[in-house]
Amino acid sequence: MPPILHTSRMCVVFSCFSQVPADCRVLKLASSTLSLDEGSLTGESVTTSKSTNTVDANAPIQGKSNMVFSGSMVTAGTAMGVVVATGMSTEMGVISKGVATARLDEEKTPLGQKLDEFGNQV
Repeated sequence: MPPILHTSRMCVVFSCFSQVPADCRVLKLASSTLSLDEGSLTGESVTTSKSTNTVDANAPIQGKSNMVFSGSMVTAGTAMGVVVATGMSTEMGVISKGVATARLDEEKTPLGQKLDEFGNQV
């Protein structure tokens, strides 16, 4: 049985061991705590506690205690959230766009340039 219990009207219920499908704002906790592993996004090795408290819109990702992010893994608790971003609009999507842009801006090494020249000749 999949850990995501219900998806409708842009609301998602997520529980322990489920992967968050989109960036969501936590609306309601169905358990006393909600913890997530956001290491793939923030690089932190410890789990992050979440709540329904309001936070400043300009807070860094680590300070957004009322948000769960796409790709994060729920390590404890159950909650309901409203979807605020999907696909390339998520925080993970923003990072992916940045990496793709950096690749385009990256200069080729001398070896890479020589290999490109050789490939064009063949």
